[in-house]
Amino acid sequence: MRFTRLLFFFCAVVQIALLLSGCVRNEYRLFRTDKNLMNDSIQSVLKEDNPIFTIHKNDIIELNAYSSNGERIIDPDQEYIATGNTSAAASSGGTKTEQYLVQKDGTVFLPMIGRIKLDGLSLRETDSLLSERYNEFYKEAFIKTRIVNKRVVVIGPLNAKVIKLENEDVNLIEAMALYGGLNENMRTDCIRLIRGNPSNPDVQLIDLSTIAGMQKAQHKLLPGDIIYIQPIKRIFRETMTDILPIVSLAVSLLTLTLLINK
Repeated sequence: MRFTRLLFFFCAVVQIALLLSGCVRNEYRLFRTDKNLMNDSIQSVLKEDNPIFTIHKNDIIELNAYSSNGERIIDPDQEYIATGNTSAAASSGGTKTEQYLVQKDGTVFLPMIGRIKLDGLSLRETDSLLSERYNEFYKEAFIKTRIVNKRVVVIGPLNAKVIKLENEDVNLIEAMALYGGLNENMRTDCIRLIRGNPSNPDVQLIDLSTIAGMQKAQHKLLPGDIIYIQPIKRIFRETMTDILPIVSLAVSLLTLTLLINK
């Protein structure tokens, strides 16, 4: 009788352990690479202090135009020059700012100057080109453009998040802070920065547990980058997850046999 009670107690403990850990396996490890992997292309980009954003098809650009004394330029229809045939609009503090979609042919239709090709130009080149074009209508026009749909993806142990690049100075640490920071489920010594064509990407391994790794993380991100934070591997929990269903089945069969023979 005492043996039977001990067996029932053991079965109960196993069942509780199964409920607590048997169904909690969330550590999906992706993008496995050689730890010594360092592609020349991404290494050369990481050495650049100021990566340049260039305009591409389907980008959305924001345009602001000013005169030489800093006043916002107004067109003959008494509207801001940044209004017209636009793809999206945003209003802040009573000042309307319009956004324009770069078409598949690489052109954008802008007020007064019409359709102009911007595909492949940097923001500085775009500002210079548009300033020249608007100088035909205004004296010493000053143009400031911004790409508003540039983003990177951060993938962690529990979820993924798209991080919008507000400017060209966002680095890996800032992106991780926007993601939500680090927690006990993340490996700070195994962070992958994935860049380029997904069919043949360049991968940089970053170790934030060292000063050298932190220095690498200061390099600026580029649109389309993927940051993968590897989860901590908990061997005991994963092992228990694998064997507990088998143990549970064996214990259940043994319990049923004892009950029948009782």
